[in-house]
Amino acid sequence: MLNADVSVYAVGGYVGLWLRQVQFSKINGAMTGEGGFGILIDDGYTFANTIQAIDVESSPYCLAIWSPYANRNTFVSPYFNCPTPIVATAGTSNMLLNASYGAAQPPAPGSQNRYPDPPVTAWRADLTTPLRRRRARPLR
Repeated sequence: MLNADVSVYAVGGYVGLWLRQVQFSKINGAMTGEGGFGILIDDGYTFANTIQAIDVESSPYCLAIWSPYANRNTFVSPYFNCPTPIVATAGTSNMLLNASYGAAQPPAPGSQNRYPDPPVTAWRADLTTPLRRRRARPLR
């Protein structure tokens, strides 16, 4: 999908919304994967998207990012109500802005930083700290 504006309302048995090969698109809506993932970004180049005002509930995991090519996606005001809100083992520079969490606790600071160490001159921001308290800090 390229350069789309999509509203998605989906209930899936394992995945509510599976993003693969999605670029330059705007996505909003509500989704649940009752046995797995509300949103799964996997298996392809998914980058430069804006996912806004989404409601992800009733899934074991709200958002999973497994593709190493899932880069520079922005999640604006998502609502995550799952036991585990975010599982991100790949991808870089994905950003959450003004995220809300239901029954689950917000993810632990730094839990999304599992990509290979960038050069020493790079900077990173902790995506799980509220924006007003967030400070960029140099990597080791």
